[in-house]
Amino acid sequence: MDEQFEKTENSMSIYYTVNKMLIALHMALLVFFVVMRVYVMVAFCAAGIVVYIFSYRLLDNQMNKHYYKITYYEIWICAAGSACIMGPEYGFHLALIAMLLPVALAVNTENLGNDTRFFKCSFTKKEGVFLVAATIIVYVMMKLGTYHDSFFGRHIILHNSVLQNVVFLANTTFIIIYIFYYLSSYAVYINKSEEFLRQKADYDELTGLYNRNRIRFILEHNYAAAKEGNNPFGVAIMDIDDFKKINDGYGHNAGDFVLKRFAGIVDGIVRKCEGQIVAGRWGGEEFLILYYGENKEDFYMLLEYIRMKIYEAQFLYDRNRLSVSVTIGMAAFAKDMSLDEIINNADMKLYEGKKSGKNKVM
Repeated sequence: MDEQFEKTENSMSIYYTVNKMLIALHMALLVFFVVMRVYVMVAFCAAGIVVYIFSYRLLDNQMNKHYYKITYYEIWICAAGSACIMGPEYGFHLALIAMLLPVALAVNTENLGNDTRFFKCSFTKKEGVFLVAATIIVYVMMKLGTYHDSFFGRHIILHNSVLQNVVFLANTTFIIIYIFYYLSSYAVYINKSEEFLRQKADYDELTGLYNRNRIRFILEHNYAAAKEGNNPFGVAIMDIDDFKKINDGYGHNAGDFVLKRFAGIVDGIVRKCEGQIVAGRWGGEEFLILYYGENKEDFYMLLEYIRMKIYEAQFLYDRNRLSVSVTIGMAAFAKDMSLDEIINNADMKLYEGKKSGKNKVM
């Protein structure tokens, strides 16, 4: 299940695209600051280009966390310097506000024990406080500079109102697009996180079938409906024969292999039945089948088909062909019985099958 949030080649291509865009952006800014004769920022932009060229090595090695933080801090420094030197008229300070958004969403998630965070990156509380405080200081310095232009050397910059408006509009547009993209991406991430948690809650991690809690919930729902006269059902308990011998003889990895292979066969049959049955792992090497219907013969034939498919299947592990069979006990819904009694009936049938030779449906 943990692979749900691993970066794929497709998602990695987004990082490469963003990196190219940042190089192009810094080149454009470099030209802009050369024209404006702000040579300090020319140096900043040149350094930024070098950083992003170097960052390709981080991406090639899938060091996404380092890339994300380096990118964040470089953009923040560049925006802060531009805002202090150029003033608020050009809108560079807007990037500082926008850059606090990912900090707010990712702060204090460093010790969650898993790696499913957005962009696989987190900021500590100290980093968050530092960035907020630094942004406020930059804001004050920028505003201070509007009254004391010489403080930042702004008196030597040849300002143009049309250029200011164009750059301000460009910065505003970029920030709006950035915020929209980030929030929409975060919404997708939240949906995937919820789906991930649902998978963890409902499915058995080893076999991929429903876990005991989920299959029990489905059973209780169907039992309540059947008590009201609708949707009669049948229950079967399946137990892999001599499973302990497989574990003792070949190791627990072989046992896990058998469980996954067994579950895969059962799941394939469930899918072919198109909603007629539901399967889940009941515990250990036991599995439960819920059958929708009241025809016992049909249910028996379906279980017999499962038994034969398991017996005829190839279970090859480490060049060894494992002999795998299953014994199945079945029981039908009865209004005068509780759900636990119905399950116990199926379990008793299973026990009878084990005592009378195994590899059969009872």
